[in-house]
Amino acid sequence: MPAAATPPPEPTSLFAAVRLSALFSETGLLTLAFALMALAVATGHGRYAPDSLSLLLLGAVALGCAAWRNRSNAPAAPGPALEWLLALGLILLLVAGVFDSPGYHLRNESYRQAFVLGQLGLALTVGLSFLTPRARPETKHAVLLGGVVLGFGLRIGMIICSPAPVIDVFPQFQESAAHLLHGLNPFTTSVTDPAPGQMNFGYTVTGYAYPPAGLYPQTAAYFLFGDIRYAYVAFEALAVACLYALAAPASRGAAALLVLLFLFHPRGLFEIEQAWNEPLLVGTAGLFLWLAATRPASRWVPVVFGLFLSLKQYLVFFALLFLAPRARWRLLPVVVGVIALTWLPFLLWDARSAIHNGLLFQFRTPFRPDGLTLAAQFHRWFGWMPNKWIAIGVGAFVAGMTGWKFRDGATSSWLYASILTTLAVFLAGSQAFCNYYYFLGSLVLFLLALRLREAAP
Repeated sequence: MPAAATPPPEPTSLFAAVRLSALFSETGLLTLAFALMALAVATGHGRYAPDSLSLLLLGAVALGCAAWRNRSNAPAAPGPALEWLLALGLILLLVAGVFDSPGYHLRNESYRQAFVLGQLGLALTVGLSFLTPRARPETKHAVLLGGVVLGFGLRIGMIICSPAPVIDVFPQFQESAAHLLHGLNPFTTSVTDPAPGQMNFGYTVTGYAYPPAGLYPQTAAYFLFGDIRYAYVAFEALAVACLYALAAPASRGAAALLVLLFLFHPRGLFEIEQAWNEPLLVGTAGLFLWLAATRPASRWVPVVFGLFLSLKQYLVFFALLFLAPRARWRLLPVVVGVIALTWLPFLLWDARSAIHNGLLFQFRTPFRPDGLTLAAQFHRWFGWMPNKWIAIGVGAFVAGMTGWKFRDGATSSWLYASILTTLAVFLAGSQAFCNYYYFLGSLVLFLLALRLREAAP
């Protein structure tokens, strides 16, 4: 019998591990896309700036190249090179975060000091444990546990040290939760303007201005802890658990790094401080993706998907792309039924105000020239102000292209098409900010986890 081939030795140096072939693999390109999108919102805090838009467009190109490399639908097996790339990306984002304040409205200087020390300490330990040849798995596990404790400690500390951020959504969510607990209709009861006369963007918020599904966890958190943002911390914990569970069968090291990349997104703490509700979306999406990957026949799959779609209007293309294949039409009654149930109490209470504020208000908001969009750039060049139909048309076109390419029915294929389509909608739309790209960046990490899982035995 011929002698068995000798397997190639594992990389023993940074130069050997991180080679261009790894960077330009599908998983390497997804890692690069996440890092570029994160840096884009870090440089301008999610508002328009030329360098921010340039980084975002580069991230979009990297994501598109990853989709092109995916054409064979053969997932790349995890290996040392991918771990090194993930670790390098994490260290880059940790160091970048040190040069900016984690929040706008902190009242405790010691929080900033703890933040800087935590970021640098984690960057050092990640480098020593993940970039060192033949590092012990126990060491990597300890770094993961320490990072998770630090990440959630900083989140809770952010809520405590920034109790009243000056942004319209915070009093809107806080007071709407309080109104609901006191038997008042959040869609008809006025909320406070946190900075009278200073935050006029062409519209006035008169009550709760989002679909009602988000009100349930927000009200529960307000009742239990006095701050709706604790619901966001809980949903991010759910996202962390699902992200690790998806990737761990392929590589515990890569799964640990994906979790840390999520927790230490350079604007992740800012997301919590500002009270944007995207953490609710990420946690629910993570649970849905975990169910779809591990228990595809579960009755909870359409239920959780319906809850996900109930949270925000811009998820419409996620719905259309998922339900387009005929094999999934059987899920449609459950999905629609769950969405209807989240609306039912408020439709019975006052249907006109629920539809007016909870559904249509966001479609009436005008163009924002400070948004991180291509439309903002065109506005500066030509004075052009797009309407929302432009974004809808772009989304329909990209959904058609990506839906056709990723028509195999795999969960990762649906996620590819949905992320690319929604990113195109945001770039062409009248407004998109830090929270929009935090959401998409988080889903890129879940996409990476799914692709790694598909390669696992």
